[in-house]
Amino acid sequence: MMTDSTPTEIRDDMLQEHAEISAQLVRLEHAAQGLRREPALRERVAAELRSLRSLLFAHMRHEEEVLLPELAQLAGFGAVRVADVKREHAIQRQVLDAVVHEALQMSSCSEFAGNVQGLIDGLRQEMQREEQTHFRMLSDGLSGPGFIG
Repeated sequence: MMTDSTPTEIRDDMLQEHAEISAQLVRLEHAAQGLRREPALRERVAAELRSLRSLLFAHMRHEEEVLLPELAQLAGFGAVRVADVKREHAIQRQVLDAVVHEALQMSSCSEFAGNVQGLIDGLRQEMQREEQTHFRMLSDGLSGPGFIG
């Protein structure tokens, strides 16, 4: 999917998606914290977890369609960055599926909540890393074939 968006618009769009994911992480985190006190919240946590998975998969697909073509144009390391992101996404999809499946199978609410919190913490770190590496290079005039990132 080609886009006529500027690098700054792409970055802003990706940052907006990160804000939406962050809001979903907060909802999931609150539900998981409540699960430790109220086992009846297990289904709510499971629903929030499934919602997060769908949101993350859509975000990764969007990054691949819009962000990667822009990163590919960066002189020097563009192709390497694209290959890295594709590899990361493949791993992230597998890990996310495994964590969601495993978390939903746990009988202990405390263990379930702990694994969900571990997932949340890892996702927050990954989004921060993306913002500091890939997104920071997307600015009008700073990307394209002549920019060495």
